[in-house]
Amino acid sequence: MNRIKNRFPKINIQISTYKLILIVFVIGLITGTLYANLMDNAKLKEIQNINNYFYEKYEVINIDYVALLSSVLFNRIKIVTIVWVLGLTFLSIPVVFGFAAYYGFSLGFILSISTMSYGMLGIVIGMIFLLPQYILYTPAIVYLMNTSLGVSKKLYFNKLGGRSVDKVTKKQMLIEYVLIFFIVLFIVVLGCLLETFVNPKWVMFSIKKLI
Repeated sequence: MNRIKNRFPKINIQISTYKLILIVFVIGLITGTLYANLMDNAKLKEIQNINNYFYEKYEVINIDYVALLSSVLFNRIKIVTIVWVLGLTFLSIPVVFGFAAYYGFSLGFILSISTMSYGMLGIVIGMIFLLPQYILYTPAIVYLMNTSLGVSKKLYFNKLGGRSVDKVTKKQMLIEYVLIFFIVLFIVVLGCLLETFVNPKWVMFSIKKLI
């Protein structure tokens, strides 16, 4: 019997956490795109009118940069903190993948609405609103998500397979996890500064040129 088993090599299919996050993100992206395309015409027209009004007023809007920075910092740091803290619990997996699906859905929905309103130019406009801050946000948040899932797995789910983490390894892992939090937080704060002081001017300049 053992000889028969040895003739058939074990198939070990492993998908990295980064790939799983990407897969969930793409599923959300497709779902958001489909949802936007299946909206009734009246609702779609209402959103397009709101967008047009926003673009018209954006050129003359007076921005309170202090209030904007406070809001951006609060929202971005809140996400970083939630993802990090949940890495210390068994809830990291559903929440992290939930975030990935939500961001994918939001991006798919926004780009689809922009495309239906302005054609291919809508994709350009949608991407303009994400730059330059998401050049910093994306790798930092994705890395934190991956690390959060890894820490949660080692702390809780490895026990199910009889592979518990010893105290010394756990202490070292938690120290590294705290360090990662502050590194990611620093990168995200830099992104918040770009989102507050660079993105509005970039968007205003681009709207004048494109629309």
